[in-house]
Amino acid sequence: MKSKLSLIPIFVLFLLLSCKGNSNRYVYSDGEYNAEINYYNPKTGSKSTYTLKIEIEDDKLVKIYWSNGGWLDNSHFTPPDISKGIARFTSDKGYRYLVTILDYEVDNSDNDNTCPICGESKYFADDYCGDCLKKESDDERIKKK
Repeated sequence: MKSKLSLIPIFVLFLLLSCKGNSNRYVYSDGEYNAEINYYNPKTGSKSTYTLKIEIEDDKLVKIYWSNGGWLDNSHFTPPDISKGIARFTSDKGYRYLVTILDYEVDNSDNDNTCPICGESKYFADDYCGDCLKKESDDERIKKK
C-alpha cells in the first residue's frame, strides 16, 4: 500500500508536466495573410489605413506587401510577435504601424498573383497586372473620343 501511495506524487507530476503543451507549436502557420495596416508618421502627422498581404514566420510579422509591388521587411523593423492577431512596431524611419490579421492564411493555390490576360505577375487583390490595367484604361479613353 505504501508503494502505491508513493506513486501518486510521481503520477501528479507527470500530469502537470504533460499539460505544459508543445512549445514549438505556433498560433499562425508560416505563410501569407490579409491584414489591416494602420500607418502613422509622427514627424508629419500623416496617417493611413491599408488592407494588405503580410508574411508571418514563427508567429512573427516579417513582411508587409504594398499594393504597388514593393514591400517592407524585417531589414527595416524588428519582427514583432503577432500570435494574438495584432502587432505594433516602429520602422527604422520612425513610422509607427499597427497590424491586425483579418483572415486565415492566403490561399495561393489558384495562382491568384498571375494576370489572366498576359500571364505576368500582379498584386493579389487586383484583377489584372499594372500594364493590362493601364492598357484597359487607355482603350476606354480612346473609345470615349
